[in-house]
Amino acid sequence: MQTSRSTSSRRRKQTFRMEPWLCVAGISLLLLSSHTLSCDGVCREMTFLGLKFFAGKRLVEHVIRTEQVWDKDLCELRCYLEHNCVSFNFKVKMSAEGTFSCELNNATHLEQNGQFISTKDYVYQGGENYCGHAPCRNNGTCQSGFTIKRYRCLCLPGYDGEHCENAPSSIDSVILSANLLPAFQRFFEPVIGSSGKWELCYRASDHGWASKTFHVKCDGKINTVTIIKSASYVFGGYTDIAWDSSDSYGTTSNAFIFSLLNSENLLPFKTAVIIKSQAIFKRESNGPTFGGGHDLFVDLNNPKESPSSHSNLGHSYKSTVARSKLTLLAGSFNFVLDEVEVFFLA
Repeated sequence: MQTSRSTSSRRRKQTFRMEPWLCVAGISLLLLSSHTLSCDGVCREMTFLGLKFFAGKRLVEHVIRTEQVWDKDLCELRCYLEHNCVSFNFKVKMSAEGTFSCELNNATHLEQNGQFISTKDYVYQGGENYCGHAPCRNNGTCQSGFTIKRYRCLCLPGYDGEHCENAPSSIDSVILSANLLPAFQRFFEPVIGSSGKWELCYRASDHGWASKTFHVKCDGKINTVTIIKSASYVFGGYTDIAWDSSDSYGTTSNAFIFSLLNSENLLPFKTAVIIKSQAIFKRESNGPTFGGGHDLFVDLNNPKESPSSHSNLGHSYKSTVARSKLTLLAGSFNFVLDEVEVFFLA
């Protein structure tokens, strides 16, 4: 067995694809064809190039499974039908039963050069692997040869998005819509890590509009996030220290105020506390209150009529836009409350 590529193998280009009626019927067909995609991206197209054929070579540590086949063409077809296969090793020495060993691989020699070894009685055939650059995130499985991009991502339960980029929601909020969750999760990823989950301690529409109720249900809990909806605006604040009713300020350098939808149509942002000794204010008659200004004051006792809830960014928290620091969060200095939720990190 020669280890160099033959002239005929260099010229060879084998492509598989499945017509729509064959996909529906679950029947496979071996074709020589162009790279035209079919089946609206549901079916697979895979090309085996002669330039990726090597005699006396074998890719190890990436075998999905081994099958017994009658010839090399059938081994190619088996690789096509196994959606995670992008190359195969074929043992040219026939077994006593008259079959050949076909090893299906989930990588090619181009990504795993150190595991591409010389092996007697084997040939190796690589395919076009569009998953070589690892496009799928969050441990999603990439399958080559699907859709117009020539690959698709199979996401773990709860994840979605073209590249599994959207993590499952860790919060059961009635305020946060699907389009707001990615920004919210990005803000809180350093806080909750990969396995944390937010638990509800107060929701105004469920538990009643009263600051005292908020304190009864949430005092003593650390790592809380307050989420506020006022008209079309969504914003809130986070603190890692506990609320109480001591009529005093709480000190921390980790608190911040955030905006997901604001009056200036700015992208979602968060602003850090700059006077850490006035990070939060704790009073029984107040709802969640951030800053000595107050940068964000929530009056749960008067949500709509003559509301006193207000924002005054720039006092104890850094102001992102000086000209609109009083109206940036909710469109006006005083604002009505349509919903308020407080969660703590379980």
